[in-house]
Amino acid sequence: MSEYKIHTIKTTRGELRYYRDLDRDGFVVMENAQTVNRYHELKYGKAAHPNCEEYGVFFAFTKESLREGWDKLIERGMMKEGDKLIDIGHGGFCASKELADKFFAYYQDRDKLIREECDPQEAYFFEYNNHESFIDWEGDANAFDLIRSIFGEETAANIKRLK
Repeated sequence: MSEYKIHTIKTTRGELRYYRDLDRDGFVVMENAQTVNRYHELKYGKAAHPNCEEYGVFFAFTKESLREGWDKLIERGMMKEGDKLIDIGHGGFCASKELADKFFAYYQDRDKLIREECDPQEAYFFEYNNHESFIDWEGDANAFDLIRSIFGEETAANIKRLK
């Protein structure tokens, strides 16, 4: 096992101590993280995503699965024959614009909680590891873009990025 240089950085929660684990290709180890577990819970835990059925949402990538999803919405009384599906992108479809708006509001509410309860630097380090930025050809681009989308441009511009 190697010895590591401990770095410190000021964050929204005080001072964070971390090091790069070279035995694991540069994985970031945070010694005194305060919000990273909450971030993980909100972003990736059981309640991180809405129940698609509740919002009349399904995902389809073939004509057969599209018809199957549409038929299920009709069976559940969320649509009737002849109604048009709402395309919400990325292979997702919804029974109505109102339900699609509620579906996306779920994510907006989740991200609001993340902004209120989580430190953006800790979230960035988590995503840096999660996206394997230490070996990714794109470096930390995926992790940084995710932090920017949740916390906003100004906050993201103030985090310490790793190369």
